[in-house]
Amino acid sequence: MESFIVLQEFSFSILKENFLSQKGGDNLSSLPGRWDQSAAGHVDEGEDYPTAAKRELEEVGVKNVELIEKGKFFTDETDETGKIKKRFSMLYTGKYDGEVKSSPREVSKIQWIDPKELNAWMDEKPNEFTTGFIKNFKHLQNL
Repeated sequence: MESFIVLQEFSFSILKENFLSQKGGDNLSSLPGRWDQSAAGHVDEGEDYPTAAKRELEEVGVKNVELIEKGKFFTDETDETGKIKKRFSMLYTGKYDGEVKSSPREVSKIQWIDPKELNAWMDEKPNEFTTGFIKNFKHLQNL
């Protein structure tokens, strides 16, 4: 099965035939209980995008994936405190067919969803999602 892995300046999402999304736990300090892309993380100092992507994917049990670079993009968003976040992003594709794990402390639910259904859900109820997830998902659809 084909998967798509998005490295958004420091975070990822995985698509199989359906999109893998996760609902943040209620104890998160930023946007608790909202749906987000899966496999999120940051590029550490001295790291490049591919190294960070592989490290973050391994944290959710995804290993041995050949990443194909698809392009870079920039987004800015205002978080719930009014702070503007500027993000440089990298998009990769790859193939993966296996189990994905999540941290119960950080994630309350994980699900695969058809991209068309996800797009409609985001349009109908945007407050159920993180702003970054909406922007990155819309960008992914335009590729």
